[in-house]
Amino acid sequence: MIALLLASALSFPLLCSSQSNSSQGAPLINNGSIDTAAVRDRARWPRLVLDIAPFGNLRGTAWPQVPVLIHKFNPRAQVLGYVQTNCVWFTPGSLPAPSFNQDYYNCLMHFNAWLYSPNGALRDEWNVNWGNKAFADSMTKLLLRQKALKIWDGLFLDSWCQAIEWTTEGPNSAIDYARAGFANVQQMDSARVVNMSAVVSKLRAAGVTVWTNSGLERIAHTDGDVREGFDAGLTSPAQAVDWVRTPGNHWLKAEYYGAQYSAEACRIARFVLGVSCLGTDGSSAALGPDRGPAGWYDEYSVDASNRADLTGANTGWLGAGLDTVQVSPGVWLRWFEHGAVIVNTTGSSQFVWTWLQLFRIKGTRDPVNNSGQSGTYFVVPARDALFLKRPTVTAVAGPGGLPSRFMARATPNPARGDGAIEYTLPADAEVTVRLFDPSGRVVATLLDGAKQPAGEHRVAVRDGRLAPGQYFYRVRAGELETEGRLVVLR
Repeated sequence: MIALLLASALSFPLLCSSQSNSSQGAPLINNGSIDTAAVRDRARWPRLVLDIAPFGNLRGTAWPQVPVLIHKFNPRAQVLGYVQTNCVWFTPGSLPAPSFNQDYYNCLMHFNAWLYSPNGALRDEWNVNWGNKAFADSMTKLLLRQKALKIWDGLFLDSWCQAIEWTTEGPNSAIDYARAGFANVQQMDSARVVNMSAVVSKLRAAGVTVWTNSGLERIAHTDGDVREGFDAGLTSPAQAVDWVRTPGNHWLKAEYYGAQYSAEACRIARFVLGVSCLGTDGSSAALGPDRGPAGWYDEYSVDASNRADLTGANTGWLGAGLDTVQVSPGVWLRWFEHGAVIVNTTGSSQFVWTWLQLFRIKGTRDPVNNSGQSGTYFVVPARDALFLKRPTVTAVAGPGGLPSRFMARATPNPARGDGAIEYTLPADAEVTVRLFDPSGRVVATLLDGAKQPAGEHRVAVRDGRLAPGQYFYRVRAGELETEGRLVVLR
C-alpha cells in the first residue's frame, strides 16, 4: 500500500518584519494618533515585532490599540513584544518618561544592574547585567505583566546570549567584573545562563511564547530562535541551511546596504527567504536595514495568476512544505503544495533540473529574474534562490458536460491510505500512466495504451513495492501529456 505524505499545517514562505519604532510609536503613531495606513502595511507580515514601548506601557501614554488593529487586519499575524536586553539607551540619572522604559530603568537602578568598564565609564554596549539575580527576577515580574494586556502573541528578547561576545572589544573584554559582582568572566557568564534560562522558564510556565536572539549560544527552553546578519554573521550559508533544518522555529534575519530594491537587495531577499523555506517547522525570514523600514519583494506574496502581490493578501502562497532534496553539494530543492524553491549556497551558478514543469513568478521588483517563464531546467546564480510555482489548472466543462481541458492530479493529496491518479480526457484517447523516480527511471506503469472515452477517469496506486520517497507521474493521452509529483511513505 502507498500512503501520500501528510503536509505540515504551516504555509510557506513565512515572512517576518523586525522594523523598529520610536518610544512614541512612530511610524505607527504620528502626531498623537494612529496611522492606519502604516499599521495596515505592517500587518502584511505573518510574524512581526513591535517595541513594547509605547504599545505595552503600564504607565504613561499607551497604545495597545495598535497590536489589536494589526490582528484585525491580519488575524493570522503573530505579533511579538520586543525587548532589547543586552543594552539600553538610557543611563543612570536620565530617567525616561513614564513608560515600559521607565520601569526597565527603575529595575536597573534599584538593583544596580549596570555594567561598567574598568575605567569607571558605563559601557556603550552590553551595559545590562543579567548575571544579577535580583534584577533578573524583577524583570521577569515586569515582563509577566505584559501577558495581562492580551495584545501580544509572545515576547522577543533580543541578544539573549550566555556570553557577551558581539562587540568590537572582543568576548567579554573591558568589563569591571568585580563591580558587577563577579570574580571573572566564567563566573559572570555562568550566572547569565542560569538567570536567563530561569526567566524564559517562568515566562513559558505562565503561557508566554518566548523568542530569543541567541547568536552563537542558545539559552534552553525557548519557543523560537533568531539569528541576524545572514550571509555575514553566520559562518556560511551552508551553516544557515544546517541551522534551519534542525527542529524548532527559526527566524533568519538578513540586512542589505544600498537601494531598497537594487539587484543585490532582491538577491539577498530571495536567498534568505529561500534558506528559511528549507526549515521543517516555523522557519521564517526578514530583510531590511538594521531594524529600519523593510521592503516588500516579489517572493513575499504571489496571487493565483502567478503575479507578485504587493497587498500581502497571498502570503504563504507556496502552501504546505513537502520533501527536501539535496540535488548536488550546496544546492537544495524543496517541494511545496503549490510550487518549489531552489537554493544555491555555492559560489557559482548552478543548473537544476526539476523534472516537473514549473513557472517563475511574474515579478515587479525583479522582473528579469522573476520573468514568469516556465521550464524544467533552471539556472540559479551563486548564493541565490529561485521561487517557482506550479501551473494552476481548473476543470471547465465543455459541450455535453465533458471536460474541455486535459489535466491530472494525485488524490487525495496529501492524505493517508490508497492513492490514485485522476485525470480528465476532452476526447477519446489511448492513455498511458507511469510513475518515475527523481532520476527519471520508470518504477511503475499503471496504464499502457489503454483506450478510454472522453470524461473523468481514475487509476489506483497500490504498489507496495515502492520505497518511501519522491516520485513523479506522467499521464499521456494521444498527443497530450501532463505531469505531477507524488511523495510516498509506508
